[in-house]
Amino acid sequence: MYKDTRIQSKLPVILKYLVLWERMARGLRFIHVGLGVSATFFSLLAAAQIGSIQDEYAKVFAFIAAISIALMTGFNLGEKSNNVRNAWRELNAAVIAFNSNEKISEEEVIKAYREGEKRIGDVTFSRGS
Repeated sequence: MYKDTRIQSKLPVILKYLVLWERMARGLRFIHVGLGVSATFFSLLAAAQIGSIQDEYAKVFAFIAAISIALMTGFNLGEKSNNVRNAWRELNAAVIAFNSNEKISEEEVIKAYREGEKRIGDVTFSRGS
């Protein structure tokens, strides 16, 4: 997309972060949605098995649903994936402006990168209240 552009020649490392952040945003969103679907699916299976002869299946399904919910909420994957996507959007906007010869300097593109890194932050785990 940015081959033979101003950013490619002046700040090629920024493009590597754009690609990385795009992959991270997609991956986090996929995991978040996957865990949500898993939690819903297995909690419904567990509820459908309650009172049947196969109560051990209900326990396994409930456990899988609980693990899915715990991972999804404990690591706050929804917010994390949104933060990565928003960081990517800000950096991408700075790159577009830089490439279109608007009055945006290399320093401003680097500042957008720094702000994006702050927005993404570290991985945190919340044990709840």
